[in-house]
Amino acid sequence: MHAILLKFLLLVLFQAGGGGDFGSSGSSNFGGGAFGGSDTSDFTSGDYSSGGRSGPLTTAEAVFWCLVVAAILAYKLYEIWNTSAPHAITRDVREGLKRQQKTIRERFLHEIRQADPEFSEQQFLDRCSQAFALIQKCWSLHNLGECRALLSDAVFERFQLYLKMQQAAGIHHRIDHLDISESRIVAISTDAPFDTIHVQFTASALIREESVTKMHQTAWQVPRKTFSEVWTFVRRRGVQTSQQRSLLVGQCPHCGARLQLSDGYQCSHCQSHVHAGFDDWVLCEITQDTEWIVSESTADIPGWHELQQRDPALSLPQLEDRASIVFWRSLLSLYFKDPQIALPVLPAHNPSIPASWLVTNDGFWLRPAVGSVQLLRCEPGHSDGEFDRAVILIRWSGTRACGNRIQPQLLSRQMVYPHELTLIRKRGAQSKLESTFHSFSCRACGAPIDVRGAASCRWCSQSLNDGSYDWVLESVAPHGLWQPMTGRRVSPQPATMPAADVDPDNVPPALPIWQSVNAWQQTTLPPDQILACTAAMILADGRTTEAESQLLSHLAAQFGMTDEQRQQAVSMAETALQQPPSPDQLQVFLHDLIRVAFVDGTVTREERAILKRLSAPLNWTAAQLNREIQNVRNSVIRQSRSAKPKQGS
Repeated sequence: MHAILLKFLLLVLFQAGGGGDFGSSGSSNFGGGAFGGSDTSDFTSGDYSSGGRSGPLTTAEAVFWCLVVAAILAYKLYEIWNTSAPHAITRDVREGLKRQQKTIRERFLHEIRQADPEFSEQQFLDRCSQAFALIQKCWSLHNLGECRALLSDAVFERFQLYLKMQQAAGIHHRIDHLDISESRIVAISTDAPFDTIHVQFTASALIREESVTKMHQTAWQVPRKTFSEVWTFVRRRGVQTSQQRSLLVGQCPHCGARLQLSDGYQCSHCQSHVHAGFDDWVLCEITQDTEWIVSESTADIPGWHELQQRDPALSLPQLEDRASIVFWRSLLSLYFKDPQIALPVLPAHNPSIPASWLVTNDGFWLRPAVGSVQLLRCEPGHSDGEFDRAVILIRWSGTRACGNRIQPQLLSRQMVYPHELTLIRKRGAQSKLESTFHSFSCRACGAPIDVRGAASCRWCSQSLNDGSYDWVLESVAPHGLWQPMTGRRVSPQPATMPAADVDPDNVPPALPIWQSVNAWQQTTLPPDQILACTAAMILADGRTTEAESQLLSHLAAQFGMTDEQRQQAVSMAETALQQPPSPDQLQVFLHDLIRVAFVDGTVTREERAILKRLSAPLNWTAAQLNREIQNVRNSVIRQSRSAKPKQGS
């Protein structure tokens, strides 16, 4: 950009001494293509070409244009300086969470090769790329039969929901001319009884929305779109790689024939049952590149070790896959106003959609998308008859809507929701390793469950939703900030920064930067949410001051956070303030947020917008919000005055 401006400046200087065609010709690029839509436009006709003069620029005109270019260049330099700090922070945080150390990755690869000598990283990536292309093709054709065998039930349900919503709305998301520019392994884990490999795909394609009645009939006039996703593939430990056949390319792992599955998991050629993940690699999760981070080891998940000792076939992918099934079934039930769809995954004693997912006016969710699924903790039952519990975080986004599915009325903008799903299963229930990723089949007899679900299996009549055989949903609650504190969490003390030299009796209109703000005096939150909310306010105005950086570091040190924990907390900043907490906590929460905003001496326009949005449930007017800000400002000044060291001390 700077080079272009400098070249333009030199051009203007040369124009001052010679003839000019500026505006008279050579401007066809501006008139054609996507900008103007025709071969001629205002840039190549009219006053600029017919009314302009072709004589040389005068000295005054040359000086004028030099000043204009210099002003633009100065503004661009200021803009880069103004925005570089928060962008650098965000980039460093994300990169830190997206890198698995090479030595760790190589160690896990070595473990896989020891159990499977035929495993080749390049062959695996090639086959994953073929799977990526096959799935995109099936998606575009609205027919998942050819790729069904290599999808876990959760991914299949997710695709089914999208396709059914598209059909109901009469639209089709068309994908064509797919080009995979890169595929690489970004992380590996070998927690028994499965190996897990995360592959990042960077690809581009022509993507657009068209009518279902004209699928693949219209010409393309859209720019190529680049996208990046992380696909998670899982396989049972010890399975041997075949050089002749692979489920990843749509072949039966037993006979190599092409698979076309619809109802059930049996190959039509050799009649063998195909168990995804048990016989070969299965795709069990797709995560947006912006949301994906390296998963923590199951060794760090509270309660996991005790739960797996009782049920050796239990796996992390199984629980996360099941949580996704619960989520997608519930949203599909809302969209089609059919409670039977979600019945098999809702508890028998309360088979209703959780209140957190209900939409007013008998509404539904548009454009739902899951960013990530993560097991947070396990709570094993302690006696017979009790339930084991697994708490799983789903970060997802959606738009509330109601009315007609073809032309719905939007009730909100697209927002991100971090929700904790608590799944329950009766103590003593056992998982079946071969059906880990057939999580929407009857655990008693293995039969698939109808799309229009039921509370009991139509084959063996066993209950599907009483928790005897499989996990069902107990509750849904907002994550972290939106939950009351428990005994395991830490109540932070006020974070006090060193006092600055502020004279409250003579405060200039633009307040100086002070560092005496006692942030978070009243709100009781977990440490990671304190840091996330602080980072959200700090990054809101697009720049980070030294005082703000010091506050973040001070809070992290006060809570005894490691660098990784601090990075994880700051990465939650984008969604930390999207929903207000309960009204009884909201006012003190807002006061503490105002204190955070005042760390750099002022409440910016962006920070004020956040406060206005969060204060909506309190029905604060603009004048009342200003009064609250002023009250906190005065309080901060008084604290600064009292903290100021006395002369001569």
